[in-house]
Formats: sequence, structure tokens, C-alpha cells
Amino acid sequence: MSSVKMISNAERLQSMTASAEIKMFGIIDKNGRVVDLWGRNDLHISKEKREILFMQIALQSSMHGDFDEELGTVSFCTVKRKKLKFVYRPIGSGNTALL
Repeated sequence: MSSVKMISNAERLQSMTASAEIKMFGIIDKNGRVVDLWGRNDLHISKEKREILFMQIALQSSMHGDFDEELGTVSFCTVKRKKLKFVYRPIGSGNTALL
């Protein structure tokens, strides 16, 4: 009989964020407040600026919905800066996944 190891979502996310490419995975609500966050927190910005960044992402994610009827839903959005690259996608109920 084969042995199947079941791992929780938290363990799976910890494994993903342990890689060099994925530094963190988070879920933010429609107001940009952190619902949950896993991984290394090496965003080298102040707590206030981090909150503003997450609010900006939530607003952009929400505004993408304004064109859903005409253009279809957004699968994901990628932002690349000189010191940071991240991907976010709407996951329902106004929440956004941030990677």
C-alpha cells in the first residue's frame, strides 16, 4: 500500500516561500489590509508605506473589475520595479492574492 503524505496549505505556502524566487505570499482585503501573510518580510520600507502599497494594489485590483463586462476578468497583474517584482490576482469577495 502506498503512503500519501498530506500537507496543509500553510505547509505548502511555507515550502513555496522558502525558494529564492518567492519571498512572500499574502492575501489583502478590498481596503488593502493584510488578511494573512506568509514568508520573509524583506520589504525594506516603513510600515506606513507598506500599508499604502497594499492599499494601492487593492484599489488597482478593484478598478480592473470596472471592465470585466466588456473585456473579461483579469487573471493576474504583474508589477516590476527596480528592487521588487510581484504578481497579484483577484480571488473573490474583494480579496487579492499577492505573490
